[in-house]
Amino acid sequence: MKKRTPPNPSIERTLSGKPASASHVKRYVPEMRRLYLNPKSEPLDGRNSSGCDAILPNDSSYPTCRLCGQKQLLFLQFAVPVELGLPIAAESQLSIFMCPEHNEIPSFESKAHLKGDYWNGGDGNWAAFLALPGKVRTALGPRILEPVSFEFDEHPANPSYKIAVGGKPEWVQEPEQFVCSCGAKMAFVSQISDSYKFKKLPAAAEQPDSSYRDGYVLFLGNEVFVFACPNQCNTRAIWVTVQN
Repeated sequence: MKKRTPPNPSIERTLSGKPASASHVKRYVPEMRRLYLNPKSEPLDGRNSSGCDAILPNDSSYPTCRLCGQKQLLFLQFAVPVELGLPIAAESQLSIFMCPEHNEIPSFESKAHLKGDYWNGGDGNWAAFLALPGKVRTALGPRILEPVSFEFDEHPANPSYKIAVGGKPEWVQEPEQFVCSCGAKMAFVSQISDSYKFKKLPAAAEQPDSSYRDGYVLFLGNEVFVFACPNQCNTRAIWVTVQN
């Protein structure tokens, strides 16, 4: 099973993720910008990368798959640039993991109002974190994907297969909105194109159910939309939905 059909202002913050006071405000532009993560040559930059050492919140363990117990694979991580105007603490570190064997789509119920610890829902084959700047550690995970660094650019290197950060989601089907269990409206952070290929190392096993022999895809290659709680109420307060 590959696809599913989903249902149908700017904020000032300190680096702690809490509302800022006038004395130390961090201002964002009213119109949020969109940038693209494009692969770059050396030197390798682990903060914006795929297949490198994972950057995790200090208080978080490396994620494992609840279905098979394997360590999950780091597909993507990046530090959120301040110039994007996203309503989260600038330079927060987003990281997205998925099991190398189980790459099914997120399987929680599709609800506009998220309940409880919704990040622990589903099959447990994926995980995402949003760590506050300076409160991170590095961790070694499976060596399966080719290490790649990314740099932000105003134009995608490949318009058909791109990773967008910021701006507004380009919905494939009907728009979706979500409210975190803490009461905050979830903020759109990133979009990954349908069938975006994360190239694997030559000796690594092929991904089950992948459309590529030389690469892995997220969530069976669906279009991926990533949302985060603007209050950053929990480092796991991330919601992922897919469309096609």
